[in-house]
Amino acid sequence: MPGQAERKKSVRQKLNAIDVEFRGKNVLLVDDSIVRGTTSKQIIQMARDGGAKKVYFASAAPPVRFPNVYGIDMPSVQELIGNGRTEAEIAAAIGADQLIYQDLSDLHRRGPRRQPEDPEVRCLLLRWPVHHRRR
Repeated sequence: MPGQAERKKSVRQKLNAIDVEFRGKNVLLVDDSIVRGTTSKQIIQMARDGGAKKVYFASAAPPVRFPNVYGIDMPSVQELIGNGRTEAEIAAAIGADQLIYQDLSDLHRRGPRRQPEDPEVRCLLLRWPVHHRRR
């Protein structure tokens, strides 16, 4: 898995803001989730560098506050930007004027029927069937 410096570098290589599209505008940026906040923070800064007046950020997932110990390789709990922070604190940490998260109950109603015991939902709720060691 790439390190933090590698992730930061790759964001700048993959994305760039076209000034004329951002200058003087209020923009809404949408991403699938916010895990560490590295990508979100850089994208928001790129929009500001492009002249955006205000930058709103929306996540299609609820805050990721806990690692998924049975699923994909996720960072330790200390690396998760959502762990131990309010939404306002996360917005400040990534530099957004406002942060909008998908509501977990809306996700349940609109998405595939997932139960709280499903691994994809556990990292949002911290409900594990066995005791797990925090990394």
